[in-house]
Amino acid sequence: MGRPSNKVEKSCAICGTLFWVHPSDAKKYVSCSRECGLIRRSRLKTRLTHGLSNTPEMRRSYVWRCKLRQKYNLTPEQWEAIFNAQERRCAACHSLDPRGGTGWHTDHDHKTKTVRGILCSKCNLALGLVDDSIEILRGLIQYMEATNGSTEDIKNT
Repeated sequence: MGRPSNKVEKSCAICGTLFWVHPSDAKKYVSCSRECGLIRRSRLKTRLTHGLSNTPEMRRSYVWRCKLRQKYNLTPEQWEAIFNAQERRCAACHSLDPRGGTGWHTDHDHKTKTVRGILCSKCNLALGLVDDSIEILRGLIQYMEATNGSTEDIKNT
């Protein structure tokens, strides 16, 4: 049997049967039938009622591990190795404090997807605001040096 047009092939998470879905539904459907869907939901419910993933800490840890793997192709151990190599400080300002409620940030090159280091919230925000542009950062440094960090020259003009 050939592939139906505009369909993608998936494997059922429960029984392993191959089935076809529309590409826009590929993430939504993981079961081939209603019966397999009921079994899957039952298993998930059992996991939740036995405390395997229903605490906020467990959920945050799970989401963080998934994000590391999917977005940066890192394991938690690799992330820790990078952070330890930086002496558990921000790679840019060397602060020991993440300086913000969002914790430490994994900085990466948006073009090559390679991880550059672990940053505090303020350094990560600063890089984001200048679109990782070295030219803009140089311009800001020149501006700060020219004005010596004061606003007196601006007020007098």
